[in-house]
Amino acid sequence: MNGNTISLNFKDFGYYSEESNEFVTIVRGNWDLSWKLNYKDVSKKFKVNKFISEKNNKSLITSINVSPISISANLIGKHSNNFMINIITFKDGTILTNDNFLGANTSTSFLKAFTSIELSEVINVNQIESITIGK
Repeated sequence: MNGNTISLNFKDFGYYSEESNEFVTIVRGNWDLSWKLNYKDVSKKFKVNKFISEKNNKSLITSINVSPISISANLIGKHSNNFMINIITFKDGTILTNDNFLGANTSTSFLKAFTSIELSEVINVNQIESITIGK
């Protein structure tokens, strides 16, 4: 994506009214925005290939992707949809838990799963000590 141009078009600024069940326009008009993406990608991808288990559920974490705003993991296993990213521990002892996540997602297909979290604050990926994945 770096080097590509993002273009957005907005029309009529307003809100959705639950009372009337309609869009209510506050300002009529069209707004076109466009800018070129120019950034340094600081994301990191780790090949893990480690088994995790809880009770009778066992899965293989194949990889973890870490960016300043999200973390995701790829898993293989019979019950891999039961595992989520729960804790991020930093080198300075700071711990982020579910309360610090904006959202979480898990998707599965047969024996493969993908779990991810979106963070409520930008993090320095180089300061992560560990990521805990479990139920």
